[in-house]
Amino acid sequence: MVVYTSTDGDKDPYRFIYDHQDINDAIAYYIKDHPRLQEIDTITTQPLNIYSSGNLHLPVVSIFTVSNIRSDRSTTELAGYVLDDSGGQIGEIYETVFDMTIQLDIWAMSQSGNNPGKIGSKLEIELLRFDSQNKNDYLPDPDEEGGYISNISYFTVQSGNRLDFNNYSNVDNDNILKRWMMEIDIGFFYRINTVDLYGANKYLTKINYPEYGDFQKSPRPEIEIEADPTL
Repeated sequence: MVVYTSTDGDKDPYRFIYDHQDINDAIAYYIKDHPRLQEIDTITTQPLNIYSSGNLHLPVVSIFTVSNIRSDRSTTELAGYVLDDSGGQIGEIYETVFDMTIQLDIWAMSQSGNNPGKIGSKLEIELLRFDSQNKNDYLPDPDEEGGYISNISYFTVQSGNRLDFNNYSNVDNDNILKRWMMEIDIGFFYRINTVDLYGANKYLTKINYPEYGDFQKSPRPEIEIEADPTL
């Protein structure tokens, strides 16, 4: 079980993301910030026409979600509890797991001296640092300098391959737009804090009960117990 305290304390550099698009943005942010990948322009959608996608410059990588499926549609698992400063349980943490696949397409013209296959292989190697079976680093948080995304449960980089525009087979033709494609399988989870949604649970902090000598003889003896709940 995971236990959280209700106090904020120092700012945590590890952030939970709540939208799969944030993962696409994080990968794009990493590419833009990496000195070996800065020649690649990025777009976090699937372009209808790579020639008319704004102010993009080839080579460009499009990063978009292929699928995003809730792993278990019938239940949300209890992942832990929220405690106050006294150690009292004031809430619960529930977890929902999602599986998603991201596709990365690198577009380039060979006549410009850019080989999409070589660029794609270089990108694949650099992204392996986040692979769960490799270095397993945290993805950088694009919205917080020095921050990281921490609710990714697995990150699997699949091998890429050439998939040229219009299915041309002559890869040495300098007059065609060329594409290299790869996929990344990712698992991530949402955690719901009931304190944030519904407020803190109340619980008993003190019970006042009668001591010896407090009882008086009466036809119907009664005992009164007083309890002080948390606010």
